[in-house]
Amino acid sequence: MGESSADLTFWEHFEELRLRLIRCIIYILTGTIIGLFIANHVLYILTRPLTQAILPVRERPLKIRVARDGRLSLPDEIKVEERGKLSKFQIEFEFESGERKIAFGPDYRTNFYYFNPLDPFVLWMKAALIVGVVLALPFIFMEVWQFVSPGLRGKEKKAIIPIIAGGVLLFPLGMAFAYFILSYTLGFLISYAFPGLEPRIGIMNYLNLALTMMIACGIVFELPIVIVVLSWVGIIHSSYMKKYRRYAIVILLALAAIITPTTDAFTMITVALPLIILYEISIILAMIIEKRKSSR
Repeated sequence: MGESSADLTFWEHFEELRLRLIRCIIYILTGTIIGLFIANHVLYILTRPLTQAILPVRERPLKIRVARDGRLSLPDEIKVEERGKLSKFQIEFEFESGERKIAFGPDYRTNFYYFNPLDPFVLWMKAALIVGVVLALPFIFMEVWQFVSPGLRGKEKKAIIPIIAGGVLLFPLGMAFAYFILSYTLGFLISYAFPGLEPRIGIMNYLNLALTMMIACGIVFELPIVIVVLSWVGIIHSSYMKKYRRYAIVILLALAAIITPTTDAFTMITVALPLIILYEISIILAMIIEKRKSSR
């Protein structure tokens, strides 16, 4: 800005805000255009958790022996107790003429489907938009900083910069964590399928679930930043956080149960554990801030 923040009128501030919002939209549109060329790679990354889902290890394909004359037979008599271990999706043919084996029948649990002719196009555009937002974020943060920084003092700037840097780091870290546990979550949910209830996973529903989990974890991982800000302005104190630690852990467990749409205790604890660790880190950060404030 050419003038100082104090010299600008309300309408001049409003006009500057309007121009910066327009620039942010241009950044997102430019990134989205770039995203159109790499959308297929983004979709591959987003859909990979399903193909890597941890399915029950007890399953084994139904093996059928193919004789030289073409007759089919079972290699061995299948015991009653072993029938439940056979895969409901895979058949493996063994040829007596050689060692060659052919696996037949796709595992429908690890395949996607769409039920609307527009879904592939909408999916491609969503992937491009995700790329556009990610590429535009550094420029959007720059615009926000340039708009806010003239009204801050030197000490305030020094205090806010680490907070912004921490927020920028923790959000993608939370999204990456959700992406990592997604395959375990899907494997647990899919394990409940049985004959007559075979999964046909819609790509749009899956993508909404994946993005919801990733964004939710990204927001929750901002907990230390929120605690630091509240401690800085004096709303919350480390002693208060220590006193009600047990209640906070219960709330974090409930929050983990909401983020993960499963009843699997292992998955819920896997999500809750880093949240509890972040809470403990928040207490330490709040203590550091209180010591600095008292020293001043």
